[in-house]
Amino acid sequence: MHTLLSLFIFSVLVSTNSFGMNIVVSAFDPFDGNKKNNSQAILKLLINEFEGSEYRLHECQLPTKYDKSFFKLEDCINALDIKPDYIISLGEGRCVDGLTIETRAMNLDDSEDGDNDGIARVNSLIYPDGESALGLTLPLQKAYCGLSRKLRRKIIISQSGSNFVCNNLMYHSVRNLKLPFSFMHVPAASCSSAKINTSVTKIISSLIRKNKPKYLSDEEIYPVGRKMTRKKKNRARKDCEKEFYQKLEYDYR
Repeated sequence: MHTLLSLFIFSVLVSTNSFGMNIVVSAFDPFDGNKKNNSQAILKLLINEFEGSEYRLHECQLPTKYDKSFFKLEDCINALDIKPDYIISLGEGRCVDGLTIETRAMNLDDSEDGDNDGIARVNSLIYPDGESALGLTLPLQKAYCGLSRKLRRKIIISQSGSNFVCNNLMYHSVRNLKLPFSFMHVPAASCSSAKINTSVTKIISSLIRKNKPKYLSDEEIYPVGRKMTRKKKNRARKDCEKEFYQKLEYDYR
């Protein structure tokens, strides 16, 4: 009887914890006349990677449009029957063989290139009453430390995600969402390959697996500015965390 009761309790625990983490992962549609956006390809690979695991990834496809991308992200979150643990948004970035983790959102839309509605914004504040910069709210320093040196070498820690739609989404999200939020730039489709995409997917999936639930309660946002970044680097206890902040400090040069 005792054995049967133990098995029953175990089965209940397994069933109620079959999905340990709920994560919204977004990607942008193609823009600027391109037929592909590599963030969509990486998102598809991530969905396949975690299928059937304890991580439930919720896909969200965003339009490359000022403000509307954030409204769509809100719709994706509100459509869920459970509150997500955090959000990872993917965008197409530079031609690099690796992943770029963004740490700061600027209160500025400033690009002569039009979005997919043909709207171009130059030197335009996103919120007239907003702070000039906000640190993103999903700290990945500890997860970064859980990666191998080989994977860490392929990660860029960035303080600027440009002033186009990606940055617009970041600022809206950090200001308005009460959820940990991260933004990552993947290599552009024009200069990527199946091999590079597989490598980038491995980095992101490893960060997700190393990002333990207890890390989400740290209430630590990324530093904004070179001076604050240097302080974080000097206070870091682990060499890998110092390395993380050193990369970010270098990007402020």
